[in-house]
Amino acid sequence: MRYRSLSFHESMPDLRAIELGAKLGFNDVCFQTENGTVGPVAALAKRAAASGLFSMIQSLGMQVSVWVHEFADLDPAWGPVAIDNDALWRGLSERYAHMLDAVIPEVDTLVLTVAETDIWVTDDPELLVRLCQTLHAACAARSKRLMLRSFIYHPDECERVAQAIAQLPDEVAIMTKATPQDWHLRSVDHPLLGRVGSKQQVVEFDVTGEYWRGTHLAHAWPGQLTERFASWREHAIDGMSVRVDRGWGPWNGGQHRIVGRTQEASLWALAALLDDKPAETGIRNWARERYGAGSEDALVRIVDHAEAVVAESLCVATETFGDTRNSIPGDRSLIDRSGSVHTQSAYDDDHDSNGRNPFYRNWSSWRWGDQPERSATYQALRRGDPQIIAAKRAALAAASTRADAALSELEACPAITGSDRHILRFQLEENRYHLHAMAHCQLAWLHATQALYAPDTAAQHQAQAEAELQALATLHAAHRDDSCVGLRLGEPIYLKRGTYWEVEKFIAVMREAFSFEK
Repeated sequence: MRYRSLSFHESMPDLRAIELGAKLGFNDVCFQTENGTVGPVAALAKRAAASGLFSMIQSLGMQVSVWVHEFADLDPAWGPVAIDNDALWRGLSERYAHMLDAVIPEVDTLVLTVAETDIWVTDDPELLVRLCQTLHAACAARSKRLMLRSFIYHPDECERVAQAIAQLPDEVAIMTKATPQDWHLRSVDHPLLGRVGSKQQVVEFDVTGEYWRGTHLAHAWPGQLTERFASWREHAIDGMSVRVDRGWGPWNGGQHRIVGRTQEASLWALAALLDDKPAETGIRNWARERYGAGSEDALVRIVDHAEAVVAESLCVATETFGDTRNSIPGDRSLIDRSGSVHTQSAYDDDHDSNGRNPFYRNWSSWRWGDQPERSATYQALRRGDPQIIAAKRAALAAASTRADAALSELEACPAITGSDRHILRFQLEENRYHLHAMAHCQLAWLHATQALYAPDTAAQHQAQAEAELQALATLHAAHRDDSCVGLRLGEPIYLKRGTYWEVEKFIAVMREAFSFEK
């Protein structure tokens, strides 16, 4: 793959990650901006000038990419967003000429996002084409490159974006997420992968884990990456953008970075895959580098167990249990944006919609492509089908065994010592807690929902739902609300134990939403 980029979210990047990326064969650093274009790009340029960041990247033989967003920050004097509005296109041409000449001349690639901006253009292929042509012309005149980020929210946007891509010059590259809409470990491939003609296509993947509890848990994804990498090869994907940090609000614990955490192992696995070697080779290289000789076998097994445990903790069958970033699991279906609790009720398929249950999300895999078996699984999930409940209990038992096995592997490995052992044990224990706590949440919701659709067994399922909530409360009370501080690679690492989501609030909301007795 020609384009091998490390992607950083908004903040000043971890310079150690950039140096590591250069060592592992990555050749680009991408800066993700949000909330507009003009201001965020200017702020990035100011930070880079003050720190020498762009020069440092170039000294490592790497290029620079920057996200931009259109339509955003439009000058009212430009008039309406319309194909025949020459003032608009002239204004945008001048904006990007100034940006590339005077604000960020060091940048090699502009990555254009056209969703989550002031005016979205994913519904109008012709307008999207004109926008890309305008920015491409500004880039090409300065020997820069434009990359269209094909990020969309809904399946019906796919064909319109595909129509636009087909009309773009081949010099415009396409960046596409590995999975539809947003991150989901058990999802299908993004439907636009391999559908860009002769243009270069770059795939996005997040190893930090925005949707996987970030660095609160110990996780890396050699199995997932091996499967997806094979698919990317089949689709002739010729580039990769790997997000290696993520800044969140205080409810999620602030900045999450991978260097010195278990997540770093995924980057080493990707480097091995890019070098046509097994992902396990990368895990072994990471283990030897970070923990020392003699740790490799144990860490290969620990990472394998952790991958399965974290995926199971976040999912029921093929789907995530709600938005896995949020402090209340499944909260959009339980709490509306105003904070009011939704009273739960049965409904038929005609009234199904985003937010009515935790398994209907923009990124839910059953919504993307022709996947009748996933659609059937979804209907069983949203009704709390007894077979789904039984399968979840079996999957939980298997994952619990693996969570224990990961800890046993650590205890049996003398090569991992001191603070390294302390931090890794803390996070593997957190994996185990998270698996069981989330399972109680999921099973409580499934049983309570089944009671809505099966009146004959409602009392039984309500009792089982309440039992899960009581078990969750007991588990959480026993799981000490403390933190871990340890040195890793010469710097302190601060970890929280079970405080990054609101267990007590979930229990209260569930009881109110389903009218349980307290």
